[in-house]
Amino acid sequence: AFKSYESALKANPMSVSVYANLASLHSMKGNKIKALEYIQKGLQVDDKNPDLYLTRSKIYDGQGKKDLAINDLNQILTFAPDNIFAKTGLATLKKNNGDLDGALKDYNQLISEKPESLLYNGRADVYLKMKKYREALTDVNKAVSIDPKFSQSYVTRALILFDTGKPKEACDNLDKAVTLGYEKAVLTEYYTKCVKK
Repeated sequence: AFKSYESALKANPMSVSVYANLASLHSMKGNKIKALEYIQKGLQVDDKNPDLYLTRSKIYDGQGKKDLAINDLNQILTFAPDNIFAKTGLATLKKNNGDLDGALKDYNQLISEKPESLLYNGRADVYLKMKKYREALTDVNKAVSIDPKFSQSYVTRALILFDTGKPKEACDNLDKAVTLGYEKAVLTEYYTKCVKK
């Protein structure tokens, strides 16, 4: 994939989508420095490309540079105020950094604008962190009803069920998530809680 994108870039050095794809590939492979270089080059071509800012925000967040991640997401909202990915990213950053009340407020607003499974799942995760299990379960069940193929919802529901003392149901949800394509290796810690059949 790298070679074909690099060839495409040589043919058209003004292709922002190629810069974005190369940045994403390098980021997934763990080469954050190279990913950031491609993002910077892409932004020189088009400084209003949300994909570049989103990718860079994820890299910054992974590096613990929360303020830079937030700046990139807010930058997107200056030229694309309805960008759901930037709004969701801000709510997720708040959730991951302990601002649960702020994240809950953001998810409530987002769900009122666009009730999607991803958003219900995100709010369920906030409720889980707040130990509001009834609300978490209600939201994750809503997420599953909207999109029964969204594997992350089954993982979230499994975590809720583990926390509420229902390991068998939790393990069934982990299995469902894997069946839908969730990477089992990521769930190893949780599978250790599953009873052998």
